[in-house]
Amino acid sequence: MITDKESLKFYLAADWFALCKKRKRPRLFSEEIWKFEIALRKYEYYLNTHSKHSLFLLLARYRFHKLSVKLGFDIPPNVLGPGMKINHRGTIVINAHSHIGKWCDIHPGICIGDNPIRNISDEKVHQVPTVGDYVFLGPGAKLFGGIVVGSNVMIGANAVVNKNVESGMIVYGNPMNVRKSASDVMTTASEDFEMSFLKVYPQYKKFLL
Repeated sequence: MITDKESLKFYLAADWFALCKKRKRPRLFSEEIWKFEIALRKYEYYLNTHSKHSLFLLLARYRFHKLSVKLGFDIPPNVLGPGMKINHRGTIVINAHSHIGKWCDIHPGICIGDNPIRNISDEKVHQVPTVGDYVFLGPGAKLFGGIVVGSNVMIGANAVVNKNVESGMIVYGNPMNVRKSASDVMTTASEDFEMSFLKVYPQYKKFLL
């Protein structure tokens, strides 16, 4: 979570690296996804560190909301870890109560949803996915319910995931099938990619321990 200016710089650097950018700033009339990721991180920073009535927070929220609508993203703040890579514009829906770890590779059509229930006191209980680190989410993948997806997992296109997934697995199909991941599959959602990042930014190692 972004809690100060140093952690904000780390998140921005990790996302920039995951997007494989060379420029330091987005182009004026393009690279909206990069602009969205920057807006998300700045919104998280002001949300976590400033008063809810801060002008900076209101402006950051406005820019974040405007880009969310333009790109078709329903991604709440403080859900995605550092190093997220959103590959294309298009519908992406993530529940605000879920949690996704670092270096997540996200494709269009993703839905990470709630399966709410009522407890004995008639209170609404959110059952949402918890997703580990280095997870690849293929186009159209759906995750829902109170499931736990481990780290180093690849979820294939249009897979429906409604059960726990151990680390190091590939998930595909509907109903879901699971098999051990192949070691030769390379994406930005990997520990090797994280090590490449730390070679460029060794000062941020403390945030990734």
